[in-house]
Amino acid sequence: MFKKIIYYYSSLKGEANRKEFLVYFIFIELPTNLIVLFLKEGLTINLDNNFNIFYILLIINLTFLPLLAFTTRRLKNIGISKGWIVLSFLPFLRYVFKLFLIIKKPKKINI
Repeated sequence: MFKKIIYYYSSLKGEANRKEFLVYFIFIELPTNLIVLFLKEGLTINLDNNFNIFYILLIINLTFLPLLAFTTRRLKNIGISKGWIVLSFLPFLRYVFKLFLIIKKPKKINI
C-alpha cells in the first residue's frame, strides 16, 4: 500500500481505496496543513527577513498535485463525478468532504 502511495502519488489513473486515502490524509495532508499554519503564525509586518511565505508556497506547491491525484482517484473509486473535486478547495467544506471520501464505500456492481 505504501509503495502505491509513494510511486503513484501524482497519477490520475486507477483508483484509491479508503485505506490509501486515509493514509494519505493522515500522513501527508494533515501534517502539511499544520506546518503551514505554524509558519503563518510567524509572519510579521517586516517581510524582508522572513522566509515563511516562501516555505508556505513551497509546501503548497509540493502537495497540490498529490491532493488532486488522490482525490480524483478516490472519487473514481466510489463512482462520483470528478467535478466534485472543487469541494476540496473550499475552506469550510474541505475537511467534511475529505471525511466523506474516507467513510464512503465503493458502489457494488451487480452482475
